[in-house]
Amino acid sequence: MAQPDSLTLDQLRLFVSVVDDGSFSAAARRFKRAQSAVSYGIANLETNLDLELFDRTGRKPVLTPTGQSII
Repeated sequence: MAQPDSLTLDQLRLFVSVVDDGSFSAAARRFKRAQSAVSYGIANLETNLDLELFDRTGRKPVLTPTGQSII
């Protein structure tokens, strides 16, 4: 599990935005960033936590059971 100081508020905001907005692209528009920057931020969050938060196999990201437990 990650150390608390390895997580950033930005990563958590991105996570919540992807959940609320339904996609990495929509979250990118909200934060006026490239979609790849949002995807990278979420990937870093998942790496820091050593957890998979989203299933990316479909067109839209879907929360995994682990991701659902965080919300």
